[in-house]
Amino acid sequence: METYDEEFLPGLPNDIAIPCIARVSRSALGVMRCVNRSWRKLLASPSFFEYRKNEGLSEPWLYVMLCDLSSQARWKAFDLAGKKWWTLPPLPKRTGSACAVLESKLYMIGGKSGSCCASKEVLVYDPCFNKWSEGAHMRVPREFPAMGAIGGKMYVMGGCLPRAWAGTSAWAEVFDPKQGDMGEWDVFPTPTELMRERWMHGSAVMDDKLFAVGDTGGLVLDPFAEDLSPVPDSLNECWRGKAAVVNDKLFSWNYLDKIIGYDLRTESWRPLQVVGRQLPRLEWGINLVSVAGKLLVIGEHPGQGPSSVLEMTAVSIEDDGEDNTLRGKVVWSHTFTLDVKVLHILKCECIAL
Repeated sequence: METYDEEFLPGLPNDIAIPCIARVSRSALGVMRCVNRSWRKLLASPSFFEYRKNEGLSEPWLYVMLCDLSSQARWKAFDLAGKKWWTLPPLPKRTGSACAVLESKLYMIGGKSGSCCASKEVLVYDPCFNKWSEGAHMRVPREFPAMGAIGGKMYVMGGCLPRAWAGTSAWAEVFDPKQGDMGEWDVFPTPTELMRERWMHGSAVMDDKLFAVGDTGGLVLDPFAEDLSPVPDSLNECWRGKAAVVNDKLFSWNYLDKIIGYDLRTESWRPLQVVGRQLPRLEWGINLVSVAGKLLVIGEHPGQGPSSVLEMTAVSIEDDGEDNTLRGKVVWSHTFTLDVKVLHILKCECIAL
């Protein structure tokens, strides 16, 4: 922990005061930053949040990108402990962006606005200050790319037209945040035969590799071997769209309204058997996200008037079940009404601070 000259709590040495401050709920930190410059510096310090993490004090919040009836994308944050929604600052109207979390910041890349072409833009959200800022632009514009953070770097692939990567070979790119938010994206080597026009319908990081499923088959990017190759045929068979990785298994919602899990070691899919309390039946917009080691299932119910009803269910993946199934148990389930009519749930990410 950094040292500070000023006492944060009069009468208490900082080595006692700071651990006390670290135990305050995350939802109150924004107000506490207004005390003075020293408090603002402390509550923006990476070492402060590293202390919270090491002491088991980090609180995961869910960040949800919603599309309303006007096709305007908006972000909301959900405090899982306080069961309260917060609204993030607005963004330009955009569709087809990809998102991922790196070093407790939310990166949103590419996409397009209205009838305009795909974009190279990168936007970075800092939850410490509830603020969006512009990041380093990618080398090529992208729409519906695959994206994931591995080993402290951000990787992106696909979602671009041939004319975009022609002459640059930048079908896949990598960004190192140590360069600063305005550093450069580097080209990730890609075999020519894999450079094709394709959108990525889903992506996930598993076994320190970025897996993605596209229009004509999936790809896996291995950053440490600097290799990009097709995924196993077995993974292509059942992966449809959004997925989440929990306990080294990739979970996806299939066409039969069932959750299935993929084991990379055996290259096989197995159904998730939920014991005890069952999963609620959701109407549409199913999303899966990993939160604090649990599988969070979020979906929509028809709402009345200018509102929407979302349901979240946390499932603990306990162990392998019998009969070639995976076993899970519902930990909690909550229903919420939002003050906006939701057309789609576009993205879900989790940031713990």
